[in-house]
Amino acid sequence: MMQTEVDEVSEPYVPHRGSSSTMPNKFNPISCVYIHALAATVRQHSAALMDAMLCDHERATGPWEIEWIVLPEAFILTAGALSQTKSMMAGLQVHPKNMMRNLNLTKGLIVSEAVMMSLGPKLGRQSAHDLVYTYCRRALDEDPYYADKREKFPPTIERVPGKDYSEGARVYNLANPIPT
Repeated sequence: MMQTEVDEVSEPYVPHRGSSSTMPNKFNPISCVYIHALAATVRQHSAALMDAMLCDHERATGPWEIEWIVLPEAFILTAGALSQTKSMMAGLQVHPKNMMRNLNLTKGLIVSEAVMMSLGPKLGRQSAHDLVYTYCRRALDEDPYYADKREKFPPTIERVPGKDYSEGARVYNLANPIPT
């Protein structure tokens, strides 16, 4: 989510932390890199712990001693990942305008599932899917905004009583889940 072309969130800015050695405009997500590496290492320790569960007949010759090596390291690595996560989340920079820009790239089609699911109980899931699918394909072919295309839906949709579909297709609500 921090790539230039997405840019929806950023790690907290710390001078020179994560700066690229060749591209001065770039800021690498250092905490994310650490968290990912630490989590991957801990995940691999689970294989060693599975081997530690083996038990020899009548006497243990060492598999259980794997725990002495792996468990302390797993705890230390997990603590490091949690520490990086805590500092990253404390200063996380959220870019709602970029979120909205990215949501709007689909011209409203991102909410087609919500529209289909709201139609499903009255039209049947497959009929709702087929109907919304048809209008999504038309929207892609003709390049209008999906909400505009929905205004031209056939009367079948109007037969669903008491349902306001205008809210279901507002991309704005996806980026602002807290009602104002």
